[in-house]
Amino acid sequence: MAKKESEIKDVLKAMWEELKKGHQIYVISPLIEDENDTELNDIKTLQNNLNKAFGDKVNIEVMHGKMKKTEKNQVMQDYKDNKTQILISTTVIEVG
Repeated sequence: MAKKESEIKDVLKAMWEELKKGHQIYVISPLIEDENDTELNDIKTLQNNLNKAFGDKVNIEVMHGKMKKTEKNQVMQDYKDNKTQILISTTVIEVG
């Protein structure tokens, strides 16, 4: 579901409601790193923003194509085992 930047408070509130129910969330980021010519958020910016929003209440991890296979496998296992409540990934999640 696409949301505008101005709707971020509504998105964070909806995310928190799902997390309180014990649900997990994954967020797809279009970029691994910041690119100066775009207004899109990169994966680290999203992670920092979500960490600010949720603090130490949830575990937030990232996954992207530049990671080693063993790292990606560990991140996915932690998500599967519910050790990670929010997973931020690039589109590598679709093929990895």
